[in-house]
Amino acid sequence: MAYDAASNAFVGTVANTTNGILTRVRVEIHLSNGVELGPTVPVDLAPGQVIDIVLPASGQFDGWVPHAEVGSGEGAGSESGSEGGSEGVGGEGHGPGGEGTNEAAMEAAMSSPIIPLDQSWNGVLGGLAVSARYDAATRTVHSTVRNTTQQQLCYVQAEPHLKSGTATVGELGPDPLGDLNPGQEVTSSLAVASEPSLAGVSFDGYVIHMEVFDCSGPGPVAHTGAEGAEGGSGESGSEGSEGRADSSEEGSANLLTLDQSFDQVRLGARLIMAYRPADNTFAGTVANTTNGTLTRVRVEIHLSNGVELGPTTPVDLAPGQVIDIVLPASGQFDGWVPHAEVGSGEGGGRESGGEHGSGGESGGEHGSGDRG
Repeated sequence: MAYDAASNAFVGTVANTTNGILTRVRVEIHLSNGVELGPTVPVDLAPGQVIDIVLPASGQFDGWVPHAEVGSGEGAGSESGSEGGSEGVGGEGHGPGGEGTNEAAMEAAMSSPIIPLDQSWNGVLGGLAVSARYDAATRTVHSTVRNTTQQQLCYVQAEPHLKSGTATVGELGPDPLGDLNPGQEVTSSLAVASEPSLAGVSFDGYVIHMEVFDCSGPGPVAHTGAEGAEGGSGESGSEGSEGRADSSEEGSANLLTLDQSFDQVRLGARLIMAYRPADNTFAGTVANTTNGTLTRVRVEIHLSNGVELGPTTPVDLAPGQVIDIVLPASGQFDGWVPHAEVGSGEGGGRESGGEHGSGGESGGEHGSGDRG
């Protein structure tokens, strides 16, 4: 998809890359002004079939996130915007090579940059004007949230994430703020003490993450299992899992099975990967979650048969930049471990991988359980 300024429309194609029929394929685009374009009329696509997509734009906007949907349902708790998807476009359930890039972009669109504890932040996330600050005396994150769009935003939630450097060490909430009419303003206050598992956890910054769900859907889906530390294996009470990640080496990490996905942030690089059996490749994205440039970002995958895929061509990533990763598999294997590397060296803990989230979402921070 691409934006055609002359016609003020989004134009592109959707194609079936599998060997089977894809049923009820349709496309939606979420604009930064909160408007959702589509979905297009559902179409069954034969193997290799390509169809044109045209979606006229609406209103004033400066950003957009497209995604394709396949199958009969959008899933319970389908979100119209999401974090760094955490949460993705919740419940729509597309993995890397499909919606991974879009979920990462959607996630970024609904999350603030990392805010130092002694600073406040004002910005707009998916049509929500947010003013946030951290009160050190009460160890509480306060936010004022206002609907800047011309439509009702439903099931709005605030989820501050606590940061140590670029790593997520805990999550507060979510704090349900309800349905917001145009111009309506509400407040959220979430204390660190409200999460007993965060006792003793140190942090030096926070990220404001907002969620908005489909007004016609059932609303938010409760987080299941331990919340993943940026897609890792346990965000709340993450000191243990973070220690393991820091000390892991690329050869000693736990293997993922072929039906598991990977989602983890290390050294500011968020790597989302999954195995695609249709074409025997690993596909996903790597994103810069920091406020500075990440240099020489590249991705490798170690297979259980001893083969190492990659590394990909080193790329400098600007803040918020997301790029696609595709690595064809080689030989017979039943397990894999991905990792991203940042900077000039390969050793000394310069990898983002080593551990995996348990069944993590391809667009979310939550590594255990698929919110779709």
